[in-house]
Amino acid sequence: VDVCSPPGITLVAPALSIDPGEEICVPIEVQDFDGIERMSFTTIWETSVLEFTGVQNFAFPSLTAANFDDANAFFGALCVDWDDPSGLSETLPDGSVLFEMCFTAVGDPFECSEIDFVEFPCPVDVITGESNGFNVGINAQAGERWIDKPFQLIVYNM
Repeated sequence: VDVCSPPGITLVAPALSIDPGEEICVPIEVQDFDGIERMSFTTIWETSVLEFTGVQNFAFPSLTAANFDDANAFFGALCVDWDDPSGLSETLPDGSVLFEMCFTAVGDPFECSEIDFVEFPCPVDVITGESNGFNVGINAQAGERWIDKPFQLIVYNM
């Protein structure tokens, strides 16, 4: 017996550079977001480099700040837990922004932090209309944020 499982969703955090002290909102993009009925996963980052300030720019009305558990943000983990309240599903075109995570750059120049997607503290669980209740999982494409522009050169004419 062959069991065919639909592919999981792909979560992408693009690489970006930021200035020390700068606030930035990182778009979390998706691919293969087709007929999603439920999703949960954890997003992680380095707290010595990035300080979490919130989430915004949600892709659909039923995804709100209430779907994000920031109890572990001090440790660099944000849980996402969403069920389609309509009992149907959501579909987004490839490259769509699912939500944005906002941070302040608190690290030193040249420090880096990946934003990645993992199973702890909240497990990965993605259910589609075609998966018959089975978890199809995620494909994570982590992105790196690095602190840029450490020096300012001022030239005076004399």
